[in-house]
Amino acid sequence: MVIIKKQKKQKTENKKIFNIILLILLIVLIFVLFWLVMKWVIWKNYEFQNVAIQTDREKYQKEETLRLKIDNESKDVLCFSNFFPYFLEKKEGEKWALYKYAPLQNQDLIVKCMAAGEIKAFETVLFGREGVHRIAIPFCANCKIGTEFNANKVYHSNEFIIK
Repeated sequence: MVIIKKQKKQKTENKKIFNIILLILLIVLIFVLFWLVMKWVIWKNYEFQNVAIQTDREKYQKEETLRLKIDNESKDVLCFSNFFPYFLEKKEGEKWALYKYAPLQNQDLIVKCMAAGEIKAFETVLFGREGVHRIAIPFCANCKIGTEFNANKVYHSNEFIIK
């Protein structure tokens, strides 16, 4: 009789240990699933947040060459306009004003794109008035070369000064 009681007690203790281990595994599983879902939600909403556009300096003279680096850390292929790959903007008070550009005469087809993770750089001669400026670059995300350019995102460089 004593042996049977000890065996039942042992089974009860084993069951408790098993239940505790099962509970711990369930908590870990819930935590891992929560982490994976949150990671997926963040990744799903991760659209263009990591497109860095940086000038080589913070101050320029008129008609000086500005060097610009574009770092596409997004998950998308970013395509550029053939005619207006960038726009110069001037800060006026708290708002940004776009310089006037000549109207487009031909169809604006995509001829250049950059893959996810790619870095591109280009140079341009500055033409603006004195003051605080930035470069605006319109992108067509996940478009194809040879198709008409329709910007669906615009990203900006850091601010810089033209003296």
